[in-house]
Amino acid sequence: MLTDRCGKVCNLNINNEDYKILGRELILSDILLAFDKTYPAIYTLDTDGEFCKWINSEESVETGVYWNLKENYDNQSDEVKQFLTKLLIGKSNT
Repeated sequence: MLTDRCGKVCNLNINNEDYKILGRELILSDILLAFDKTYPAIYTLDTDGEFCKWINSEESVETGVYWNLKENYDNQSDEVKQFLTKLLIGKSNT
């Protein structure tokens, strides 16, 4: 049985062990852990918050998509949310 932060029972039927209910807001570390599981060593985030795709060990391509480092997932731009949805749910090699 799943419950929310206040103990209210959630009526969800989730059987896939790849997903975990966190019971809190998604933060950057959650996204980076998901990237590491889905695309090991392919996507990184630079110090400005831009997602980069690595072609090989020495060459990367800038995506032009920036994570606002001060905010959680809910407060990211629609562009960031669409990018992450396409990569992590659609499992595209964009």
